[in-house]
Amino acid sequence: MKYLTIVRGITSIITILLLLVTTLAVKADDITAQEIPSVSTNSSTTNQSAITTPSNVIIITRQEIQDSGASNISEVLRELTGIQVNDLFGDNSATALSIRGFGDNAASNSLILIDGYRFTNPDLSVPDLNRIPIQEIERIEVIPGSASILYGDQAVGGIINIITFHPMHFVTNIVASYGSYNQIIYGATIGDNLSNGFNYLFNGWINNSDNYRQHNNQDTNNLSGRIGYNYNTGSIFFNYQKYINNLLYAGALTVEQAQQDPRQAQTDTNFSDQNTNIYQAGIKQKMGDNWLLQTGLQKNTTLGSGFIFSPFTERREIDDFNPRILGNIDNNLITTGIDYENDQYRLLNSLSNTNNSQQEKSVFFQIVSPILAKLNLTLGLRDANLSGTTVANDIEHDINNNAFVTEQGLSYQMTRNLRLYVRRESNFRFPKADEEASLPLGVNNLKTQTGVSYEIGTEWYIKNNALKFSIYRLALKNEIAFDPTQTPEQPFGANTNLSPTLRDGMVLTDQYNLTRTLSLLGQYNYVDARFSSGINKGDYIPFVAKNIASIGLNYQFLENYNLYINDTYIGNRYASGDISNVNGILGGYSIYNINLSYQRAKWTLSARVNNLFNKKYNSFTVYEPSSMNDFVYPAPGFNFLLTAKYQIG
Repeated sequence: MKYLTIVRGITSIITILLLLVTTLAVKADDITAQEIPSVSTNSSTTNQSAITTPSNVIIITRQEIQDSGASNISEVLRELTGIQVNDLFGDNSATALSIRGFGDNAASNSLILIDGYRFTNPDLSVPDLNRIPIQEIERIEVIPGSASILYGDQAVGGIINIITFHPMHFVTNIVASYGSYNQIIYGATIGDNLSNGFNYLFNGWINNSDNYRQHNNQDTNNLSGRIGYNYNTGSIFFNYQKYINNLLYAGALTVEQAQQDPRQAQTDTNFSDQNTNIYQAGIKQKMGDNWLLQTGLQKNTTLGSGFIFSPFTERREIDDFNPRILGNIDNNLITTGIDYENDQYRLLNSLSNTNNSQQEKSVFFQIVSPILAKLNLTLGLRDANLSGTTVANDIEHDINNNAFVTEQGLSYQMTRNLRLYVRRESNFRFPKADEEASLPLGVNNLKTQTGVSYEIGTEWYIKNNALKFSIYRLALKNEIAFDPTQTPEQPFGANTNLSPTLRDGMVLTDQYNLTRTLSLLGQYNYVDARFSSGINKGDYIPFVAKNIASIGLNYQFLENYNLYINDTYIGNRYASGDISNVNGILGGYSIYNINLSYQRAKWTLSARVNNLFNKKYNSFTVYEPSSMNDFVYPAPGFNFLLTAKYQIG
């Protein structure tokens, strides 16, 4: 089996190299109908078109974000995409995005990109979405469904690509916000795209809040700068960001404690201080009229310290290198490249001393071919390997995981306003660094999580109505998750490969423009996520809501005013960790949010209210098998945020 994997990997590499050598020799006049995307400093890494991608791509614009009045990315995604957002601590400091039916392992099965760069951690820590201030976002692209061919490890449930703002002319703005729990946000931006080809953008943001619960203060400081140069055949840029996040942890409460006083803290000692530095550089270079070379480099270093029941220090380092080539041969859109990532993670506390080193290498190839006038065929493959070592409490073992995945898809533009598609894509996820440090007794390594996704869908645009519908099946083997079952040998549980799981679901979205100034957005997500075999056969995957729905209204009135109203419903689910479904179902709830904004000349004023009817609910619930009790993180009640923005340009 190992020999076949090696042969398969070598064959795929040779195939890609041969295609590159062949295609680079193609003359410019060989391409007529399709042109590669123009060189742009702010396009996504792959530059894939939503029309040729066999999936329903959701795009959230800068204007939609502004109209919502949201103060962070989590609020935007929860309301405008129907994604289940798991707020792990109830304070938006750690939000895991569940796309297509994942519970406490959601953050490891959806991939977040920022301008096409992977935004992940080598360990189980959830990426901090607050690293990107809401005012810096140009748009958000959400691609539901597996996308392991183009994006690799962790792209199981879907992709979220956050595109940041890049000015086309001189712009500067100042933003200040004040809200409940003494939340204060203020920041400034200045940037320009000069006629000589140089461009720059500098941002500085501070966000401080006491948060809803006691001993839950959070202070964040964000400073970033970008300089670039555009020339006739390409562009180069360098980006730096410093992000400091200091947070006090309130801890989980029992159900009884939450009912008595949801704002109380379980502890007054736990805290975490994180200091992150990110360096990025990239180049885009046209090679003739039909080919584009893109290369990105990223170095991400985070130093952390704090106290969570005992003092700890941690260090995580991520180095990315991802050259790729895009082009056309006889109207065939080709994307191919190499991804390399080197991760280091070290954690020292009273319970463990772990030191993990992992290197992930992969090659991929995708072709989108117009086999008929309105019918596109998508084919792709990726071969990936993860190697390294894990040292936990002076015990060292090697890591060596492999994955080979393929995709096949058809997209048919039946009419100008109607598109149909069908796709099959296999996917994979490698174990995280600290997952390998806590394994069941007798297990030396976790297996690679593998799976396959099947999907059929449609997009229909008629008059003022945009309707999207899809149904899917996601079947996984060796799904990696934490098993909280406690034994004398494993008193805290262990990370393990689960029995096979199956997720069947459907997604329906409809945007209806009733008038030029009044629009409605409705979304409904259904997923039946269960174990398909093993001791838990038929049981539901914990903390996955079978039904998620949202409806929003956006109304522009009196020329300068805009009213935004949203209702988000999260259905019944079992608590995180309740693998056997023994402790009862958590009830569903609806949350109403509203924003009123006023825009005139250079000023924008907004007043947003979250949880309008002061609904009492828990943002996250964990089941503990030893006590057979649930522990909860209460969510904020009624709260508000007032924002003033002054912009020139």
